[in-house]
Amino acid sequence: MTDKVDIWMPLYVRDYLGATSRLTTEQHGAYMLLIMDYWLNGPPPDDDAVLASIARLSLEHWSKHRASIERLFTVHGGEWRHRRIDREIELARDRKKQAVERGKRGARARWRKENGHSNRASIEQASDKQWTGDGSSPSSSPTPPQSQSTSKEKEPNGSSPDVDESTPEAKYTIPLTGGKSHPVTQDDIDRYRELFPSIDVEQSIRAMLAWIDSNPQKRSGSPRGAKTRMTSWLTRDQDKASRQPRPNGTRPPIADHYANKTYEGTPDDELPANLR
Repeated sequence: MTDKVDIWMPLYVRDYLGATSRLTTEQHGAYMLLIMDYWLNGPPPDDDAVLASIARLSLEHWSKHRASIERLFTVHGGEWRHRRIDREIELARDRKKQAVERGKRGARARWRKENGHSNRASIEQASDKQWTGDGSSPSSSPTPPQSQSTSKEKEPNGSSPDVDESTPEAKYTIPLTGGKSHPVTQDDIDRYRELFPSIDVEQSIRAMLAWIDSNPQKRSGSPRGAKTRMTSWLTRDQDKASRQPRPNGTRPPIADHYANKTYEGTPDDELPANLR
């Protein structure tokens, strides 16, 4: 039998006991061994030596029990066939095939999700490389969207003066799970400096990045989680700085509100579980 089914064999107790109520204990054992071998290897041949070997009986004992067990099978084409087991094997094959297809679809979906961004970037880069620096194109490429006379020359550093520079450059990059990252721009840093005036914002960010680098298992899974973690980290450092006495021995007004607050662990411990 091809395409073996190497999973559990279903046993319907009520049906089994109803069909085998007249078997002896020894016959029960022989019958169970036969149907389990059937499940793994297909229908056995109508050969007493083989059947006795499967049932773990001598030929003499097998000859005594054959008639009682044979009535549970159909002898056809030189084989002992079992209609119920044949049906269950077909169902098991269908389930196995469906599970394999689901696994393939899931793998394809994960691959597209994980590689979709990089694939789009590769396609865009490949599209850009279709045109040479002097405006000419390969013979197999379509006419470029703008003529050579209207295209702008590249700058000496390789950039073009008409490139959209609206996206700020990341000054720091917070690593996320799944190989992704969240950028921290200069505008973000300036805003944090206004919100947390008592600390060196960039030094706190660098300390947070060092902590994440030492604890990769605690990386956030989304930009939102990264922002929340960074805010918690800066707030912790701001609170610490606010509790420090000033040179003249006084404390800033905000320090009184946090005077009795204690901090243990890292700011990550204060995050909700879904944002860690």
